[in-house]
Amino acid sequence: MKNINELIKKRRTIHSYSTETIDEVLIKEAIDCALYAPNHKLTFPMRFTIIPKEFRKALANISLTIRKKKGRVLTPEDEAKIIQKFEKPSHILIVSQVKHPDPVILKEDYATLAMGIQNFSLYLWEKGYGTKWSSGSIIREDELYSLCGINPKEESIEALLWAGGAEKEPSPPKRPSANDMTKTLGSPNS
Repeated sequence: MKNINELIKKRRTIHSYSTETIDEVLIKEAIDCALYAPNHKLTFPMRFTIIPKEFRKALANISLTIRKKKGRVLTPEDEAKIIQKFEKPSHILIVSQVKHPDPVILKEDYATLAMGIQNFSLYLWEKGYGTKWSSGSIIREDELYSLCGINPKEESIEALLWAGGAEKEPSPPKRPSANDMTKTLGSPNS
């Protein structure tokens, strides 16, 4: 096991995936790790829908439709690249959140979901796989809810979660230091 500090700081969002397959056992263990995220009121608001390869073309078609609605002109090559983008990763999961009527709990539940995705991602990174949390316009499409069998009155889709072997690992972005982002009340620099 890697040092947790190193694991957190070295993890990257992966945008380009190899065709390497992640064992289902590891995906289920990553989901299990997600369920250990801090969760005020123990509501366990996350739901995971795995999109198998045979449904990826439908997912890609939703993405293509969105692009066309926005007025993008796509060549056959553009369309093929988008389809390949959805077909290539080992796994794509939809992460949805159970809607809670109390707005405070709803906000806390979203925080739990975000921490759960971080746990999922760190677990797979430690095993040698990358992830990407996508929250683009596709997660708001009725067709995606329909494809996944998710009732939008009961759950909101919050993430398209990609997982797989990294074809290319991006360089680390420049990040601020803790000193840049922290103040102490009563100190002269606050």
